[in-house]
Amino acid sequence: MDAMYINGQLRHSVEGHDVISPATGAVVAKVAWAGVQDAHEALSSARAAEPGWADLGASGRIEWMHRLHTAVIAAQIELRSAVQSETGKNWA
Repeated sequence: MDAMYINGQLRHSVEGHDVISPATGAVVAKVAWAGVQDAHEALSSARAAEPGWADLGASGRIEWMHRLHTAVIAAQIELRSAVQSETGKNWA
């Protein structure tokens, strides 16, 4: 993916970076390369979102973390494959 998630939107970067498998030397992905302006915008949007996150309270934040957990479990094969490709390690 050559995009970054900033302020609720996917943004394509001007530059990208190849992810190379150390096991094969093959390019397995391309990732976005953030610039200084991207970093400033990401930090600004995170700071702006913090009061809303705090207002959710513990139970609201727990609910969001459960949603994240569910999404990670649903994508576990894809995530494992990505980690395996970028680290060059085999399946345990």
